[in-house]
Amino acid sequence: MSDPFATALAALFSAAGAVAAEYEVADTGDILEISVIWSQGTDDGGTRRDRLAVDVNTFDVQRTDVLFPARGDMITVADRVTGDILTFKINGAAVLDVEGVTWTCPTEPVDAD
Repeated sequence: MSDPFATALAALFSAAGAVAAEYEVADTGDILEISVIWSQGTDDGGTRRDRLAVDVNTFDVQRTDVLFPARGDMITVADRVTGDILTFKINGAAVLDVEGVTWTCPTEPVDAD
């Protein structure tokens, strides 16, 4: 019997909200062709007087695609609006969901220079 969470996740990662990506493993340089869910937003922080807005990019990655995402690994995607190629570096600990099938990876943009 198949895992219902994994089955639902496979459908989600092949749906319209998913994005094709290249995942580069920092330690080996291996590049994996995967599908990710790219979440963008702005977090507000600071104090009432000193507000700070920070753009946040996180990627949900299937555990079947990447067993252990690591700090320093890279995720490359095409911008949804412009089509520009953008690369992000994982800059924190990836968090595994309760079912153990999806990693949420915090990232920061990599300069194209």
